[in-house]
Amino acid sequence: MMIQQIVTEEYNISKIMQLLLFQRYHGEWESLTNNSFNYLDQTKGETFIQLNPQRDLPQNELQLSNLSLIGSFNILFLDPKYIDEKIVFGLFNVSDLNGTTLSWQGKTDFVYYKYYKQKGEYPNITCKVDYNIKLNYDEKEEKDFQKLNFTINLNNVESDDKQCNIKINSFYQHYESNIYKQVLFYSLMLNILCAIQYFCVTRLIESVLRDDENSIVQRISIFCVGFVTIYDTFLAFQNLSFAFGDANFQYFILPSFFFFMLTMNCDLKLLWIICRIRFQEQFQDQQSQRQFLTKFFIIYYSSLLTLFLLLQEYELYNSFLLLIGFFMTPQIIHNIRLGSNPKFILEYIFGFLSINIAVPLYFRGYPDNFRRLKPSLEFCISWLLIFFVQILILYIQYKKGPRKIIPKCLLPKQYNYYQNYKIQELEDCAICLLHLMIEPDQQEQDLDRMLVSKVLMITPCGHKFHPFCLKSWMEIKLTCPTCRNTIPAICE
Repeated sequence: MMIQQIVTEEYNISKIMQLLLFQRYHGEWESLTNNSFNYLDQTKGETFIQLNPQRDLPQNELQLSNLSLIGSFNILFLDPKYIDEKIVFGLFNVSDLNGTTLSWQGKTDFVYYKYYKQKGEYPNITCKVDYNIKLNYDEKEEKDFQKLNFTINLNNVESDDKQCNIKINSFYQHYESNIYKQVLFYSLMLNILCAIQYFCVTRLIESVLRDDENSIVQRISIFCVGFVTIYDTFLAFQNLSFAFGDANFQYFILPSFFFFMLTMNCDLKLLWIICRIRFQEQFQDQQSQRQFLTKFFIIYYSSLLTLFLLLQEYELYNSFLLLIGFFMTPQIIHNIRLGSNPKFILEYIFGFLSINIAVPLYFRGYPDNFRRLKPSLEFCISWLLIFFVQILILYIQYKKGPRKIIPKCLLPKQYNYYQNYKIQELEDCAICLLHLMIEPDQQEQDLDRMLVSKVLMITPCGHKFHPFCLKSWMEIKLTCPTCRNTIPAICE
């Protein structure tokens, strides 16, 4: 009878050895003291653990039914559940297996590291602890071995060092990830947003190509378009890294592919069209074109690398993400600098620029995001407030004028184009080619009135034009129609 019991126990243990050694376990920890490790703020939270075989153990011996092959434990304490907050990662060796009770008990060195924002900022610390590990396993559950669980008690009583303030009880079960729905929601969200942006940018490119006067190009900020292009490229690479680092490969690879297509087929195309029109003088010959193309891609890849490094280092810091939230500010500054009334292009504002608010809002506003990042109501409110304030400023610039938001006392002295001028004989407007006394929308009148004083627009270089003609010209470019010198914007 005794022999039969031993054989049954060995058979059952051999069934769970692979599960013990090659699976992670999840549970809850609870501290009997405050300020565990002189670092964690909470007294309870989530925890993960992984069992490791003894060092230098041949692979074929892992098939044996001997729990003494388990040599160490890796353990992770969260404070309380998010990985971008305080974390303690520890490891310790075990021995003194009691085969009858399926437990380990003894003393060992507990080595742990402190992490914050997924960065280890402190050296490792070693503490002497008493450990008591009990494996709970029902021999009758032969068909469902994932129901095994175990408890771990860690206690330090010999040291007064606050760094070794360890009195923790924890309970573990087999870890079954439930992030499938979270990843699916994230993937659908990105795919839909990418499709919307693709449609809007395509329409914007068509509008730019149909605009013979290039008025749309002059009103779009290169810095805004460049930032969105670089950020979309970052999202493509980020989702690619998620795809190769997670079991849900198919749900991350689709948004990665779509954002690569968006960047290459739309964003870069729009950016290149704007640069080519803005810097026409650099496309006089093939050598100039090659030089400009080289500069274009050097700036693009340098900016991309810079953003990658910054996001890699500070992505988990809300203050840095809020700085990224000011991505419409270059467009506001561009409108102020240009001076002429901007256009409120819906495809550009809401379809191209506004898509960028979604991803940070998902990770900081959705508590069950798949990366287990801590949500922040303050960040979400600030993020949306920054976004809507920028939209409001752009709309005010569209309705009231680009410099309406700036107090007059802060504006530099502006050149006054409107001057009373006594028109001379044979003076024509170089834009509409009509006499300066005749408005473009009127029939030719008696030139006996040509000596009457009339309000015209005179450029700093001394050339005279109809107000309507010069205003229309300056909406396209800020150069004199006659001599091509740069002229200041009109003070609205």
